[in-house]
Amino acid sequence: MVDKNFKQEACQLYIEQEIEDRLAQGKTPGNIGKELTKEVNQIFEASVKPATIKKRAQRIRSTPSKKSGQNRDKIVITDRDIIGTIRDISDRTGMPVNSILALGLESYKATYLQ
Repeated sequence: MVDKNFKQEACQLYIEQEIEDRLAQGKTPGNIGKELTKEVNQIFEASVKPATIKKRAQRIRSTPSKKSGQNRDKIVITDRDIIGTIRDISDRTGMPVNSILALGLESYKATYLQ
């Protein structure tokens, strides 16, 4: 007999992988939900509603994947950004920027922007 937790984890993994593959093929979350429900019910003998898989597909679609994250441009912070940050803080609060905060920003600049 197969362990219940093992079967459940295998089912969840199968669903996630299939959702990612089918989203990459351009299928909609609604269609994925309908198709996968039938397969999961047959393969894993589990009762999963199409709406559940559809919601999961929508979440996966809206979350950047690890693969796409590798190709993203790196965020570059410039001196102008730090000076702008100091001015923004001062403007929003109506008070001069705390010298400790200014030193922290300068330290960050010296450490990470060179």
